[in-house]
Amino acid sequence: MKDFKIYSPTTLDEALEIKAKYLNNILILAGGTDIVGHLKDKLVKPKALLSLSKIIELNYIEQDENKIMIGPSITHSEAVGSEVLNRYAGILVEGCKVLGSPQIRNIATIGGNVVNASPVADTVPPLCVLGANLTLRSIKRERKVPIENFAICPGKSVIEDDEILTQISFTKMENNDKGFYKKTGQRRAMSIAKASVALKASVQSDKLSDVRVVLGAVAPKVILAMKTAAFLEGKKLDNDIAQQAARIVESEAAPITDLRSNIDYRKMIVGVILERGLLGLR
Repeated sequence: MKDFKIYSPTTLDEALEIKAKYLNNILILAGGTDIVGHLKDKLVKPKALLSLSKIIELNYIEQDENKIMIGPSITHSEAVGSEVLNRYAGILVEGCKVLGSPQIRNIATIGGNVVNASPVADTVPPLCVLGANLTLRSIKRERKVPIENFAICPGKSVIEDDEILTQISFTKMENNDKGFYKKTGQRRAMSIAKASVALKASVQSDKLSDVRVVLGAVAPKVILAMKTAAFLEGKKLDNDIAQQAARIVESEAAPITDLRSNIDYRKMIVGVILERGLLGLR
């Protein structure tokens, strides 16, 4: 028998009032693909559970002339099916496509994937290369945090106890912008990333500019691969440049050995992923 209260508000203001009341003694339920398992295994023991499923104002994909705004309750399947995201944020769609099974993607939300602060999250590297900002709101204030500054370490982030993620926003990809999100796992489908790479750049006549490279699952949080991006800036894509970039990105990875993989493999494979991804942009 459950020993916690369950709240299902229909407005964001109501949800913020409840969050402020319980602070760190309440868990937020978005899709619930992680939290439900933790509750069953008694890994967490909250005093209350706050479901966001009935709050319509957190479920949207909107655009203006330059930006895209996503509500945190958008599921991965909804993102994959979005005409706006496929046109202006294809890298994010790639990340959403490879998260879990179709059943999980139908339930799991992008906001939940971000707020979990997991280094293996499939949407965070794409959102990082897109330059996404997170809007965090409480009953007292609203603030924006660049997504690369959100996670501190696995499971811990800068979100305050009274805050809820209310929006993810980023600039649209332009006609010359290209990119990718690729990962490797234990198997072809439904795998947790052993290593992942996202890249976005403007590509004209095979020459790269405005390069951003982000690595996942090879450090306690996602890594902005600054040295790799700086090396690629202004370069013309060819086999030699891709190989050199692969060696540089290997040096920027800071993985661990765990049950799923080891340090040497993760360093090597992150270079392989980047090289293949770069050559695929030509």
